[in-house]
Amino acid sequence: MILAIDVGNTHIVMGCIEDGTISCITRIVTNPLETESEYAIKIRQILDFEGISWGNFEGAIISSVVPAVTVTLRRAVERLTGRKPIVVGAGIKTGLNIRLDDPSEMGADLVAGAVGAIAQYGAPLIVLDM
Repeated sequence: MILAIDVGNTHIVMGCIEDGTISCITRIVTNPLETESEYAIKIRQILDFEGISWGNFEGAIISSVVPAVTVTLRRAVERLTGRKPIVVGAGIKTGLNIRLDDPSEMGADLVAGAVGAIAQYGAPLIVLDM
């Protein structure tokens, strides 16, 4: 099972992916003031509430547009699962040909959405993110 986390400016959306099926989608408020321990506790409580064993994760991936939360959440996930999560960002191999002067300026959420859309529907395609 993979723990997938999308950090936005107002909410963090989490889901569990197993055998290509997404389950346990939930949201918590994005708070740059929360600590690694606070995020780890929240994630564990949500997984416990959903009946998902937090020890079953093979890995995790984080897509974030809030740098102040990214490092804290990465540490929380690593502490909880015992595995270092993949963080979507500059330098990660996605297979996308990002034609920007500075590809790191493209939001991680847009990269993750485009990669997922290509995997699901194939290219060429148009992805709208609102």
